[in-house]
Amino acid sequence: MTGDRSRDINDALRAEVVQRLQAAGAPPSWPEMVRDVVQLDQASEQRMLGEALPPGLKLLS
Repeated sequence: MTGDRSRDINDALRAEVVQRLQAAGAPPSWPEMVRDVVQLDQASEQRMLGEALPPGLKLLS
């Protein structure tokens, strides 16, 4: 969940995705990321978004 209404899915679909993730034995953090806005740690962010930024360079949001 991003917290951005134009990007987030509706509640019914979100509940279905959470249910399927749990049924598939996904790590507990996956359904949590679908249910709630979650701040990613650096390792998760790098794994999801690809290459790390050069040392000293930070993205501003």
